[in-house]
Amino acid sequence: MNFKRLEKNIVSVLESRLSSGRLSHIFSVSRMAYDLAKYFNLDCNRHKILGLLHDLCKEEKRPLQKKIIQKYYSNDLILLENSALYHAKTSYFEAQKLFSLSSEFLSPILWHTTGKSCMSLDDKVLYISDYIEPLRPWYEDSFLQDAKDDIDKLLLKILVKKISYTMKNNKQVHPDSLDCYNYLVLNKV
Repeated sequence: MNFKRLEKNIVSVLESRLSSGRLSHIFSVSRMAYDLAKYFNLDCNRHKILGLLHDLCKEEKRPLQKKIIQKYYSNDLILLENSALYHAKTSYFEAQKLFSLSSEFLSPILWHTTGKSCMSLDDKVLYISDYIEPLRPWYEDSFLQDAKDDIDKLLLKILVKKISYTMKNNKQVHPDSLDCYNYLVLNKV
């Protein structure tokens, strides 16, 4: 796979579809994912691409995204009622369609909003990169080192913050997030 050509094509599509603020976030996540992947001896180019694609559909119209969710996730009632989670699934499908990337290559995009039980290291890197990238208002200088010291501990910390935020706003917590939390706690992270 020619990653430079793929990256150029992806950036061109992103620039035509997304706001400058969203692009800044995406580029920052991509850099963070690349750095963490390098630290953990993962495929850095893959993570750079995943970072670029994770919010591909973030600014798409909700009714259009909901049609895709209804088609592939009709039994997931909590997902259907929580449009803030749509983009993880729709970005995954759109990236497959536009760039002919495999489901295995793109799978971390599916879980970057909710997490899931038994997350792979690739899944964790994208999930954490999306949360700890330096442009986030809650960014802390210690995040990158925390990820390197104990990625599971940081994953649990982030997950608890996201679940707490969701509950404070009287929203339903997606079962995948609860499964992720329970898995981490049961494995004594």
